[in-house]
Amino acid sequence: MEETMKAINEGNAAERAEQLRAYETFCYRICFYLLGTHEQAEEAALLCLDQTAREESFFRMEPSEREQRIKRNAVSCSLRLKGEQSRRAARHRSTCTETG
Repeated sequence: MEETMKAINEGNAAERAEQLRAYETFCYRICFYLLGTHEQAEEAALLCLDQTAREESFFRMEPSEREQRIKRNAVSCSLRLKGEQSRRAARHRSTCTETG
């Protein structure tokens, strides 16, 4: 029984990964447009796809709804990443001016 459940879950994971793979380029392009560098876009796209993979509802959506969800998640992850980088840069500037 455990082996059967494991096979079902692994098959389900493989199927979900394949479904997400169809949106990788779309997601990356949105992130690149918002962030402007390959490194940042790649990081944000990975965050987006990871977040999306955890959303059970995504896998029950129609393709057009999925595209909208990916877009929303890509924008959200890109803005979050940009905000974190801005905060790090501000801390760095304040540290440099204090010691300088």
